[in-house]
Amino acid sequence: STYIHAHPSTHSLVGPLTMAWFFKVAKGWSPYTADQNAEINEAFVRHRDEDGPAHAILGGTWTVDFAKMVQYRTGEPHRQRAVKVEGVPAKAPGRDPPPAAAAASG
Repeated sequence: STYIHAHPSTHSLVGPLTMAWFFKVAKGWSPYTADQNAEINEAFVRHRDEDGPAHAILGGTWTVDFAKMVQYRTGEPHRQRAVKVEGVPAKAPGRDPPPAAAAASG
């Protein structure tokens, strides 16, 4: 398994936070904290744009699996809950935004 440990000191690598992450709860969806959201965004952008690892580990406690779109307590992958993302993915340096983002900004 390959993991990325996102650190608050590197949040500037992501650019503007345009994605909001949520985890499934009994009565809908709950947002991650601002710090957790930044960590997930950083890891997701690295995964998407730099062929980085397909996981983010939040504070050593929670793992977010981008391929399965689930979170689980690190070391307990059999107990999962769904995650989702809303918003336009942040543009990677030197890359064009996705078509939907380009249309929305133009």
